[in-house]
Amino acid sequence: MKHAPSPSTKTAGLNSFGLSLRGFTKQSLEIAASKTPRNDGKSGQSLAEILIATAIIAIFIGGVAGAVSVSLQVLGQNKYLQSASLLAQEILDNATVVANSDWHRVDRFGGDALSSAPAQYKVIAPAPFTIASGAETVTLDGIDYTRYFTVDLVSRDAGKNIEVIYDPSREDPSTLKITGTVTWTGGGVLNLTRYVTRSRNRSTLQTDWSGGAGQSGAFADPAKYDSASAGIDVAGKSGSIRLSGIPY
Repeated sequence: MKHAPSPSTKTAGLNSFGLSLRGFTKQSLEIAASKTPRNDGKSGQSLAEILIATAIIAIFIGGVAGAVSVSLQVLGQNKYLQSASLLAQEILDNATVVANSDWHRVDRFGGDALSSAPAQYKVIAPAPFTIASGAETVTLDGIDYTRYFTVDLVSRDAGKNIEVIYDPSREDPSTLKITGTVTWTGGGVLNLTRYVTRSRNRSTLQTDWSGGAGQSGAFADPAKYDSASAGIDVAGKSGSIRLSGIPY
């Protein structure tokens, strides 16, 4: 036979359940509160630090990219300069070979130096080289290089030093200034200069002095001479010089 629970027992059960529920609810709230971030300023500080770090990295990357770009440009220009230098050196070498083999093949172009725009010349290979007017175009690694050389007259001062500004009254007929010029796509220009002297070939051959004395400087008359000491016979026999009074 079942008995209904007494009011006191029912109340005790409810109180027990209520306390248990209230205890559970309080604990849950405490846990939830502990997991909720507090706005104490640290999150804002972290965001500012991230933004500053990002800005520094962007500036660094930009600087590195700029430096790499400049380095690549410098390397490209160095490559062009190296090629242009080789081309200028080659045309100077070829012009020097021509001058050493026959001085007057180059010397006759020296008068162009007196004009405001010296004429341009090129050396036509292979050997034996010939000289022609104008410039030539050479293509290396897809880049077009234009090269030519000019010839300038040279004068020397009293100390036999080459003068920067040519003075026709002190011209050195045995020295020429040859300048090799190379230009390339993009506006690049390179000039190399060399002084060539008439020292490796015969400057003149004279076998006739019948024109007499009175010629000085650069000899233009192959039959005249500067002066002769007393007792020298230059007209007795063609191609010979002898002391006067001595029979042939």
